[in-house]
Amino acid sequence: MTTADTTASATRDLAAYGPGLGSAPRYAFFCPMPYAMNPHIEAARTHTLDFYRRLGVLTDKGAEAASGYRIEVWSACVHPDCDEDSLKLMHDWDMWGTLTDDYMEARDVSLVKPMIEGCLAILAPDTAEGARPGAHPLEIALADIWRTTRERGMSPRWNQRLADRLSRWIETYLRDADIRAKDRLPSLERYIDNRLWSGASPAYIHLTTLAYDCEMSEALLASPTVNAMLHSCSTFAHLANDVYGLERDASWGDDINAVPIIERDFGCTREEAIRRTIELADNYMRHYLSLEKSLPSVLPQASTEDREKLDTFVTCFRHYMRGALDFYEGTGRYDERPEAGDYHKVGWLAAD
Repeated sequence: MTTADTTASATRDLAAYGPGLGSAPRYAFFCPMPYAMNPHIEAARTHTLDFYRRLGVLTDKGAEAASGYRIEVWSACVHPDCDEDSLKLMHDWDMWGTLTDDYMEARDVSLVKPMIEGCLAILAPDTAEGARPGAHPLEIALADIWRTTRERGMSPRWNQRLADRLSRWIETYLRDADIRAKDRLPSLERYIDNRLWSGASPAYIHLTTLAYDCEMSEALLASPTVNAMLHSCSTFAHLANDVYGLERDASWGDDINAVPIIERDFGCTREEAIRRTIELADNYMRHYLSLEKSLPSVLPQASTEDREKLDTFVTCFRHYMRGALDFYEGTGRYDERPEAGDYHKVGWLAAD
């Protein structure tokens, strides 16, 4: 199937799923991976919205606003082949990450520090299970899905790696709040390094291996090639996110985004900066593909079991990049224009 064929297939299927989806792509990113969607998408959507309403994260109006984000499209496209129960858990995580990102993005660190500390405490290995007294509902939700995840039977090593990666992501909100307060954007090189963790992809790509019961060996995870693939896959998704989310970020005064950084560093127009960002993302995609092609030669001693798991992991990478683009095209999240302020009170947060 050609790239044009897969794009047409995605357009038809997304359009059938709901209004606002399936239109012609707004940006021409290079992504030759085939489109796919999990058939359990509606069950996952219903389950997760009920879960967050029950815990008090979303009111009925908030749930209606959050529904417009269509996070279930992300979950179903990134995990197209997993079973229904696994997709529901992945969607719980994906919704938590989206809502937490909205809540945590702030200019004044004091607005988010208590919740950051609460989330880090839940993920700490020496902390008693559960959220702190008086915890924000998002902390309570994290404690719940973290417990469910640990009960899925992955090894303690796998669980600790997920906790470490989630913690590194959550900690970046302190750094980013400081950057906003000082109005001092990093260089593009530093930004891309920071974005690896602030974009949360290492944690969420790790989660995909749970959906397919594919626990990688330490030897594979330590491979420089596999780590370079993780970096390229993550950076492609993050740069694409920067392009699609640019106007939403700018509306509340947030320039922690590759496009304005490139605009500043190259002294170019906003339109040219967008083009350069897409070109940079495409280069990361090509780098990923070259690394993927080199795997047989760089891991010649891998066991048959490791090779099978690596094949699954490669499929996870591919679905992650393609699913990201399909979600960015279909979500209503980036159509929002929050008012300028110390934080952005958008969509579900402003519903009441």
